[in-house]
Amino acid sequence: MLTVENLTIQLSSGRKCSNIVEGISFTLEKGDSLGIVGESGSGKTITALSLLRLLPHGMEIDSGDIFYTPVNGQAVNIAILPPEDMRAYRGKIMAMIFQEPMSSLNPSMMCGEQVSEAVRLHTVADRKEAVARTMELFEEVDLPSDRLFYSKYPHQLSGGQRQRVMIAMALAGD
Repeated sequence: MLTVENLTIQLSSGRKCSNIVEGISFTLEKGDSLGIVGESGSGKTITALSLLRLLPHGMEIDSGDIFYTPVNGQAVNIAILPPEDMRAYRGKIMAMIFQEPMSSLNPSMMCGEQVSEAVRLHTVADRKEAVARTMELFEEVDLPSDRLFYSKYPHQLSGGQRQRVMIAMALAGD
């Protein structure tokens, strides 16, 4: 399903370049879980961000391949996809749940609206259908599926609840 081969990520600063991640390879099969373990600063987050092509400014994939193979489909090297083609994969096929969801959630927007927006972005649901799907997603991730919870802002939730809102958003694209 996902194969990373000899991936090297480079940081460019003026004329100086340095490798942040060098030659990492792994495979993730459908239904499996994969843990990437390492000390702080070893490149775990940068590696994960590279899979979605969301590297910070100044960083780029220098070499290597990232193959995504859909079920019954042909492998696509997302490391070289044009940005407009990559957008079709983000959120719909691949998503990331960050360790600290408060930095990923919009503090001025209700949590239910944020999930509903993700549903509308990645499906053909209208506003009413997106709200209904959001309630289903809240149930799936063990959150209250009522209008009161839907209307809460991130600062009104516990850290675990915010994490589950992020998981609901990741699941919004099915």
